[in-house]
Amino acid sequence: MVKHLKNKKSFVYISEREGKLVLDVKGLPSVNEELRETFASIRPAWHMNKTHWNDIHFGGDVSEEQAKQLIENSYRLIKPKRE
Repeated sequence: MVKHLKNKKSFVYISEREGKLVLDVKGLPSVNEELRETFASIRPAWHMNKTHWNDIHFGGDVSEEQAKQLIENSYRLIKPKRE
């Protein structure tokens, strides 16, 4: 799990399932739905709030650059307003 230093909120969970890297990232509900429809490797987070969190399964149709952008978006959603 990766947390913000100041507010201690998590924005990425890292795990391995079936020998593959999986990241859980937070997102806006409307964007999450669109991502799930667009990418086979993005699914509702297995053990998180499925409205706000997605699993990114690496080795599929999500590029490294797209994954980095989703991590950055997740960070922006949890960071304190006055940072």
